[in-house]
Amino acid sequence: MVVLTSFSAPTEGIRHSQPSTSLFIKGREVGVGTLYIAESNVSWRNDASGEGFSLLYPSIAVHGISRDVEQLGCECLYIMVDACLDEMHPDEEGEENGDGDSDSEGSTEMRFAPADKGQLDSMYRAMSYCQALHPDPEASPLSEDEDEDDHYEDAEDEGHDPFAEENADYIGGHPGAVPTNGVRLGEEEMETDGQFEDAEDD
Repeated sequence: MVVLTSFSAPTEGIRHSQPSTSLFIKGREVGVGTLYIAESNVSWRNDASGEGFSLLYPSIAVHGISRDVEQLGCECLYIMVDACLDEMHPDEEGEENGDGDSDSEGSTEMRFAPADKGQLDSMYRAMSYCQALHPDPEASPLSEDEDEDDHYEDAEDEGHDPFAEENADYIGGHPGAVPTNGVRLGEEEMETDGQFEDAEDD
């Protein structure tokens, strides 16, 4: 559950902050505020009320840039959270939750739409960098043979920068190269749902 509470802006580990950013949860506009992309979490604070919330990176299954204005209504940083979330205030939580188990499953789409659309690429790169700091704990480790034979193969190529490629922006970067908490936002998914840009389009 996303509960908007009195919220102080983070001060440490911030990779990108974006003012005048509209938040949409499940297609409903929550308000306009400042998005903070920090190394430990993603936070948003409403400019008018001072309320906000934070998301930990392990809860974020997918993130990407959507420029499909016709379908989503605006260009935005798209996030899918591994939980069923609704925008609400603390005094509404008990009534909505009941026994507290109603929102324990499912997923939620969230969109952060900055007034300055030119910052979307920077927002995405910051998000990718920070999420890479929190690898999926359920990901299967490589076997010793795979580690020796395959893991360093590409790193030995001339001019190859594994870290830079891992965090490449799929817009103008290497398609599907960015891990999003164990889920790759690759070409197949983009072609399936039509929400994201094809990295090969100029």
